[in-house]
Amino acid sequence: MPKVSPRAVIMGGSIGGLTAALVLRDNGWDVDVFERSSALLENRGAGIISHPITLRYATEFAGYGLDELSIHPVWCRYVNDYGKVVSERSCHFRVNSYGTLYRALVHAFGMERLHLGRSVVGFHEEGSQVKAFLSDNDIEMADLLVCADGINSTARKLMVPDASPEYAGYVAWRGTVGKESLGRETFKALQEAITYHLMADGHLLAYPILARNRLTGKRERLINWLWYVNVREGDALDDLLTDRDGMLRDTSLAYKTLQEKHIAGLRRDARETLPPSFAELVLSTQEPFIQAVFDGVISTMAFGRVCIMGDAAFAARPHCGAGTAKASEDAWQLRNALAQTNNDVPVALQHWQERQLQCGSQLVARAREIGHRLQFENNWPVGQGFPFGLYEPGDSAFEIVSTEVELSR
Repeated sequence: MPKVSPRAVIMGGSIGGLTAALVLRDNGWDVDVFERSSALLENRGAGIISHPITLRYATEFAGYGLDELSIHPVWCRYVNDYGKVVSERSCHFRVNSYGTLYRALVHAFGMERLHLGRSVVGFHEEGSQVKAFLSDNDIEMADLLVCADGINSTARKLMVPDASPEYAGYVAWRGTVGKESLGRETFKALQEAITYHLMADGHLLAYPILARNRLTGKRERLINWLWYVNVREGDALDDLLTDRDGMLRDTSLAYKTLQEKHIAGLRRDARETLPPSFAELVLSTQEPFIQAVFDGVISTMAFGRVCIMGDAAFAARPHCGAGTAKASEDAWQLRNALAQTNNDVPVALQHWQERQLQCGSQLVARAREIGHRLQFENNWPVGQGFPFGLYEPGDSAFEIVSTEVELSR
């Protein structure tokens, strides 16, 4: 009698969920992914800092090269209020767009077992299996349920309802700009570096990403930017997150739903406060969008045959550039734990969470400290090494370099 493969249901089809699906499938699991969005997520977000673990599956098992998925900037830079470079060192990080990596993982997994527009809305263990209830009233039985459903996780609300992420006190305005919309010198300077600008009450950074042109389908290099702005919780934040139809959103608003007065305010502030190159960058952005910054921790990631991973478990502020890295690391370590216990799911999940709880809590704490220094304490020094890393600053590096130049202000 042929051996029956263990079955896994993945709740959420973003980077973490797809990585978990791929590594489990390669280890002999029968896997289905259920994603609540009815459309592919390829246009979600903009730029992300690459990490070796994030790109591992695509480059080691799906046949992609690093340069197909990411860009290696030449410099890590700080610029002053006038746009002058005041600190510069060789860059050992890679940057990419969410969409480029997402499309690679979708292509590797295939569409047959990726179910769009169908979400897991409830679940419970039944004997030696998990019964998952779907939004279309269907039921799936599995040996393992992996909950990778993001910062607004349904699974977390069901299993750990007191672990909701908390607002950090600031938002990130974001956008991307193509070469054709910027002056030649501005684009040249921004596309060769990860560039930081420190302000009295916030900071802004920009870096190049690879993206697919919506009209031609061809890859192009864009400049991705993030401007972190302090906004008090309460009426000011609620007004900012209220869309044009009067609906208050949870964490983010796309350009077409932002109130016109807030877009006008962004552009006014850019003219008045930003260095010339960054002002040009923001003013040239046709579709800026906004994300409120939250973070949160969880006390338990494993519940019998159910686990919670990625942003659903630990939501870290973006300053370490490790959100997708954390989700990918959760997936790879889950694969390892299951392999080491011969797919004894409850035992594997307990071993897995011991490591991942520590990883997640340390990342959230480190990103929280960095956020306070950059946004409220104003004591992040010009020239400080960029804090990108999952376990420690700098572990997102793909190569070791040491060139560093401090320039006069």
